[in-house]
Amino acid sequence: MGLRFRSWYASEIGGNLGRGLSLMVVSGIAAVLTNAGIHHIATELHPFVVTFFRNLIGVVFLLPLLVRAGIAGLKPNRPGLQLARGLLQAVSAFLFVAGLALAPLAKVTALNFTAPLFASVLAVAFLGETVRLRRTVALAVGFSGMLVVLRPWEIALDLGSTYILLSAFLWAIGMIVVKILMRSESSLTTTILTSVISTPFVFVGALLFWQTPTPEQLLWLAGIGFAYAISSLAFAEALKQADLTALMPLDFLKLIWAAILGFVIFAEVPETATWIGGALIFAAATYIAYRERVARTAAPPPT
Repeated sequence: MGLRFRSWYASEIGGNLGRGLSLMVVSGIAAVLTNAGIHHIATELHPFVVTFFRNLIGVVFLLPLLVRAGIAGLKPNRPGLQLARGLLQAVSAFLFVAGLALAPLAKVTALNFTAPLFASVLAVAFLGETVRLRRTVALAVGFSGMLVVLRPWEIALDLGSTYILLSAFLWAIGMIVVKILMRSESSLTTTILTSVISTPFVFVGALLFWQTPTPEQLLWLAGIGFAYAISSLAFAEALKQADLTALMPLDFLKLIWAAILGFVIFAEVPETATWIGGALIFAAATYIAYRERVARTAAPPPT
């Protein structure tokens, strides 16, 4: 198994992989900067308000894609599923922001690694994907890592961690919806419509708890939106340069960046359980992605 994995990874080295790895690092740093900004500003503004501005600024950055696609290019073949995807994204984003306001930055990052694990389980239930022994063991390891981070045998489950896990679960449901949509929709249509649909949902919530940001807070929100856009664009470009499973090992750097920023800016010292559990969750998610890639490669072409 180890030799096979090393041979596969070595086969990915070359071509544009170096550029893809660099972009993955940029994406990870920008993502953690986004989360650090939210971690700060969500203690001053309601999470719905923060989520709305983050989404709104994200839509602004998508305007060039909107212009390129045109109205006709955005017409969905499955409007009901697109609406569901937008709603899931809105609620997931709100819960993530709310969790960041309450939980330490490194802990949020570690728990957020559970999203692919939830998606893998849901794919079995809703897409009929087959789970064999090795993938089952990986899932068990990943969810064991989640328990290590949470330590329910020692401390009660805190609200911030609950929000993050719910956010990860809803994100996973959203990814199942995306997989279904990709059978009839373009990725561009789904990406744009998700942002366009989710923003009004979040705006309704923001109106209920509206706080007008100060000029300083607006600068923070603009910075969060900019970093979020950089992270998304760098990640998308990285995927063009290299296979996701070749890039995923670098995603663990997010936990390191989060630990550094959490300590330097917020005086947060990650617990040993966060490191151990985060590593287990991440290793499981990476292995599952690798197995899915192997399965796709081995599958016969459609006839």
